[in-house]
Amino acid sequence: MTSSASTETFVNSARGFRILMITSIDHTGRFDGRPMTLLAVEDEGTMWFACPSDSDLVTQFGRPAPISITGQTSSAYLHTNGIAKAIVDEDKAKKVWSETLRPWFPNGPTSDDLILIQVTPQAASVWDSGITDMLSFAWEAVKAVVSGEKINNLDGRKYIDMTEPHAAAK
Repeated sequence: MTSSASTETFVNSARGFRILMITSIDHTGRFDGRPMTLLAVEDEGTMWFACPSDSDLVTQFGRPAPISITGQTSSAYLHTNGIAKAIVDEDKAKKVWSETLRPWFPNGPTSDDLILIQVTPQAASVWDSGITDMLSFAWEAVKAVVSGEKINNLDGRKYIDMTEPHAAAK
């Protein structure tokens, strides 16, 4: 990924998410989804997750594989496609470690069965309505119904192509 404004938009948005839905393709060719804790998003956009060594993800991502990630907060949505791979890197595990992982990895970031999932995004869509609370949304909805007009500024989508150097958000 580049250090462009579009990458910054993606990174800033992605860092607002804790749990994301990861969808991959299993050994039968079917979509396989699961929620996972986002451990870190690096400045260039690389995303980090963790799983146990006996997870199907280790097999799926033993070599780089396509992945789709989605997430939702109270006012934003994120979707990204990218390439995921499973890696063993104790130094990186220490850097991205979160205590929320301790139930699965009692020995912390040095657990023998901890595998990192590195995701390199290729494209993303970020929706941020700019409406940060339900009261504001309700007010906008009432105004739209009363006026007979569509509600304003709810799309807020930004498409980000991360394969192009210095790609601009569309």
